[in-house]
Amino acid sequence: MSSADEVQCLNAKEAANMLRISQSSLRSIQENELPSVKIFGKRRIWLRSDILAYIRLKAGRDISSTPANVWDSIC
Repeated sequence: MSSADEVQCLNAKEAANMLRISQSSLRSIQENELPSVKIFGKRRIWLRSDILAYIRLKAGRDISSTPANVWDSIC
C-alpha cells in the first residue's frame, strides 16, 4: 500500500489539536457535524481527511489552494 492510499486515523487528543479546540468541544461537534468511527466499545477515531473536509466546509473555500490572507500570495 502506498502512502497516498493510507488512511490517517487520529485519536481525540490529536483531532482536537488539529482543530485547535478542546477534546470536549470536539466531542460536541462530533455528535452533529464531524463524523467519527466507533471502535472497541466507546473508543472513537477521526479520519484526517474528514477533519480537513470539515475545515473546508466551515471556511467556505478550498483551504489547500487559497491563501487565508491575500498577502500570502504576494510574498
